[in-house]
Amino acid sequence: MSFSRAVQADPKVGTPQVMLGLCEFELGHDESALAHLQNGLRLGIADNPQLRNVALFHEAVLQQRTGKFEAALQTFYPLCSAGVQSDQLITAISLAALHLRASDSSVPSVGHAECLAAQKQFEQARTDYRALVQRHPNFPNIHYAFGRFLLLIVHDPAAAIAQFEEEIKNQPSNPLARLQIAAAEYQVDSPAGLPYAEAAVKLDPNIPLGHYLLGLLLEDTGQDNRAIPELELARKSFPTESGIYYALGKAYAHAGRTQDAAQARAVFKRLKDQPGPSLLPAR
Repeated sequence: MSFSRAVQADPKVGTPQVMLGLCEFELGHDESALAHLQNGLRLGIADNPQLRNVALFHEAVLQQRTGKFEAALQTFYPLCSAGVQSDQLITAISLAALHLRASDSSVPSVGHAECLAAQKQFEQARTDYRALVQRHPNFPNIHYAFGRFLLLIVHDPAAAIAQFEEEIKNQPSNPLARLQIAAAEYQVDSPAGLPYAEAAVKLDPNIPLGHYLLGLLLEDTGQDNRAIPELELARKSFPTESGIYYALGKAYAHAGRTQDAAQARAVFKRLKDQPGPSLLPAR
């Protein structure tokens, strides 16, 4: 029986879905491959950790190829944590961290540092990243990748901001580096972060995270009437992000919209304990 027929015969079993997804990957049917791999992993692959690792790797590569770089990194990390070692894995992680869809020989190998971070070897990862940015100071997004590591993994906002500033020097029109500075400043100094969020949204208004951060910073600096439309835009893209509803609840209350505030707070209470990563670092 073909994998396609096996999936049709019993769509609630994970292994045939994964095998079908791997075949589709080889055939270049990326969209259906990703769907089948994710369905198979969600359903579970009984007693086959090697197949699970293969499925995770291919899922992450497909995410990286389609520009879902953060999702790709989150999918790669369990492979590093499990001790998987291969040049192919390191290259793929490097591409995701540097926001690249295709490889070439000049790509700095930041994947090794990212794998060390996934294994909680933070000091060695930091040392590796520091050496890489010294060797490749002008490579696009290398300071961004190092800054992301410093902000989200080792929680060093000041060092992270310095790296994002270096990235902006390399790429003056880079909105993502500005958003990361805004996220870092939101933890310690919202007024300082606000200009970065405003500039990022102006550079690229199609990034939902930009509207989320701008809304948070506006609300945090007492500009509730400006914050509400930004947060409402973000809610359309992130309907399960509890922080949006928390901020909306406060902004609606300050604006005198009592019923809207109550509804937002009710959704926040329902979502706040659900599993899953937050879009922003803990404050």
